[in-house]
Amino acid sequence: MAETVVCSPHIDPSPRLVRLRVLPPPTNFFTRTLNITFEGGQAQFETNIFVLVSLSLLPFLKNMFEYRPTGQCYLWNPSLVSLHLVSDTLITIAYFSIPLILVYFIQQRKDLPFPYIFWLFSAFIVSCGTSHLLDVWTLWHPTYWVSGTLKAITAIISLLTAFELSILMPQALALPSPAELEKANQELHKQIVERQVIETQLRESEVKFRAAAEASLDSLFIFNTLRDETGGIIDFIFAELNSRAEQLISMSKSEVLGQRLSELIPINRTEGFLEKYVQVVETGKVLKEEFCTNAFTPNISWLQHMVVPLADGIAITTRDITERKQMEKVLQEREQRFRLAFDNAPIGIALVSLDGKFIRVNHALCKMLDYSEVELIELTFPEITYPDDLATDLALMQELLEAKKSNYNMEKRYISKKGNIVWIILSVSLAKYPSGEPLYFIAQIQNITPRKQNEARQQKLITQLKISNQELEDFAYVASHDLQEPLRKIQTFGDRLKAKYGDVLDEKGLDYLRRMQSAANRMQTLIRDLLNFSRITTKAQPYLPVSLSQIVAEVIDDLENRIEQTKAQVEVGELLTIQADSIQMRQLFQNLIGNALKFQLPENRPIVKVEAVLQWKTNQVQIMVSDNGIGFEEKYLDRIFTPFQRLHGKQKYQGTGMGLAICRKIVERHNGNITARSIPNQGTTFVVTLPIEQTADEQKEHI
Repeated sequence: MAETVVCSPHIDPSPRLVRLRVLPPPTNFFTRTLNITFEGGQAQFETNIFVLVSLSLLPFLKNMFEYRPTGQCYLWNPSLVSLHLVSDTLITIAYFSIPLILVYFIQQRKDLPFPYIFWLFSAFIVSCGTSHLLDVWTLWHPTYWVSGTLKAITAIISLLTAFELSILMPQALALPSPAELEKANQELHKQIVERQVIETQLRESEVKFRAAAEASLDSLFIFNTLRDETGGIIDFIFAELNSRAEQLISMSKSEVLGQRLSELIPINRTEGFLEKYVQVVETGKVLKEEFCTNAFTPNISWLQHMVVPLADGIAITTRDITERKQMEKVLQEREQRFRLAFDNAPIGIALVSLDGKFIRVNHALCKMLDYSEVELIELTFPEITYPDDLATDLALMQELLEAKKSNYNMEKRYISKKGNIVWIILSVSLAKYPSGEPLYFIAQIQNITPRKQNEARQQKLITQLKISNQELEDFAYVASHDLQEPLRKIQTFGDRLKAKYGDVLDEKGLDYLRRMQSAANRMQTLIRDLLNFSRITTKAQPYLPVSLSQIVAEVIDDLENRIEQTKAQVEVGELLTIQADSIQMRQLFQNLIGNALKFQLPENRPIVKVEAVLQWKTNQVQIMVSDNGIGFEEKYLDRIFTPFQRLHGKQKYQGTGMGLAICRKIVERHNGNITARSIPNQGTTFVVTLPIEQTADEQKEHI
C-alpha cells in the first residue's frame, strides 16, 4: 500500500490537504484501490495504474502553472522581452545548426578518430539550444521545472563531455600535426607508389614466369607443404604446373591442383622421392638427379629432375632424357668398339695433340717402336721422327690445320727406342669440335720396313737384271749380226755349188746340199725373229694415235699372195683409233692373221674375222681375231705364248715358235693382255685387250 500527500497550490496561499492511499488489489497488477482523504471527508474507488500516475502528477502540473512567466519579471517591457526573444532564438538556431553540421561531418568522415566525442558535443550543443528555446517559451509560460530539468540534463551531458575530453586529451595531443600528417601522407604516397611499382613488377614477373613456364621444354611442378599438428611435413600439395607437366603425368591442371602428391604419383611413395623432397625443404639444398621409371608413359624411361626449395614448398623441373640416355648407351657401345678396335688394330694408331704430344697410343705402335705406352705418351712425335722427314711432316700438318687438306699420307721414318730406323706410311686426319675448331690429330701408322727392305733388295736385283738384260740384248744383237754373215756365205756358196756343180753331184749329194740350204734358211729366220723379239723393248717408239683399221688393211695387203693361194676369206669389222706404237701394232696383227692363215685344215677354206668391242667402263678396246683352223687344247694356253714353244711338228707347219711370244710381249708393252679360246679342229679366237689412251707415266715407262 502506498500513500501520497498532494499539495494542490492555487492563488490563495492556504492550500488544501489531499491524501491519496493506493491499496493493492488482490488479483490485477494494473488495477489499484484508491482512497482519497481530504478536508471534510474520505472517498475510496478502484482505478487503473496509469490513471493513478496521471493523478499523482496533478500537483506538480498544478504547481508548474502557479509560477509567473519570465516576461512578467521583465514587466513586459517590449524592448527587453524582444532582446531576450531574438537573442535566445538566434542562439537556438545556431545551436541546432552546429550539431547538424557535426553529424554530417561524422557521417562523411568514417575514419574520424574518437567519433563518440563528437556525438557528445552534438548532444551538449542541442541541449544548450533547447535550453535557450525554453527560455523563449518561459517568457510567456512559466514551465520552470521543465527548463530546470533540461538544464540539469545539459549539465550532465556537459560534465560527461568534459570528463571524456579529459580522458581523450592525451590521445588527442598525441595525434600528429597537419605538417606531420602532410609528411606522413607524402611518405605514405611514396610507399604506395613504390608498392604499386612492385606490384606491377610482380604482375609482370608472374606473367613472364608463366610465359617462360609454358614455353619451357621441361615439366614444371610447384608444391606447397602439407604439415601435421606438430609441424612435420607429411605430404605435398599441387600448387601449379605447366602444360609440359600435364603431358608428362597425363592429367590436366584442374585434376591435380589441390591434390596430394603421394596420391597422384605413387612412384614418390615406392621409391623414396617424398622423403627426398622433405629433406630439400628442411635443408634448403637443391636436389638434382636422374632416374629410370616407366610410371608415366611407355615412351619415357629416363627422367632428370631438379628440386628447388621455396618458402614453404618446392619447385620441381623434370626433363625427358630418354633419347639422351639411349644416345649415351650407343656412344658407350661405340666407345667400347672403338677401344677394342683401337687397342687391337694390326697397325699403329695414335691420338696426337695440336702441339705434337701423344695423347693415346695403341699396342701395335708401342710394339713397332719398342716403347711402352707410358714411355711413348711422355714423348712428342718430332722427338721420334727421323730429322730429314720432320720438315715435310710439319708442313703437311700446317696445311691440315689451315683446312687446305682434309687428310694427308706420306712415307716417313721413325727412330725406335733401340735406335733402329722404322719406315712407315703415315695417314693423318684432324678431329674437330662441332664448332669447327681443331681438337686433335688422328694418326694411322703402318710399318713398311720389311717392304722397304724388299724394295731395296728388288732394286738391287732390278739394277743387276737391267745390266744383265742389256748385256743379253747386246749379245743377241751382236750374235745375230755376226751369225748372219756366215749364214749368208753358206747360202751364197750353196747356191754357187748347186748352180756350178749340180750336174756333177749325184742324188745323195744334191740331198745334202738341199738340207744344208734349208737349215741355213731356218737359221736366218730364227735370227730375224730373235732380233724382232729383242727390238720390242730396245726399238720402242712413242705412243701416237693409231688407226687399227688402217693397220689391219696394210697387213692384209702384205699377205695378199698367201690369201690368194689359200683362197681365204678375211672379214674386218669396224676398229678404233688408240694410242700405240704403230710398228708394233702392225707386227701384232701380221702375226695373228698370218697364224690364222697358216694353221688350217687342208680341206677347209680359211675364214678369218677381225672384230672390236668398246669397253667404255674401263676405257679399253677388246679385239678378237678368229679363224676356223685346226685349233688346240686349251690346257696348252700358257705354252703357246712361250718363245720357241710349238704344238705341231716343223714338217707340217713351218715356224720358229716366236710369233705368239712376240705378240704377247707387244701387248704387255702396251699395258694390255692377250689370251685365246680354242676347240680342236673348230678354230681359235685370240682376244687382245688394249687401253684406248696411255697415261704420261706409261708412255715414259714404255720409252
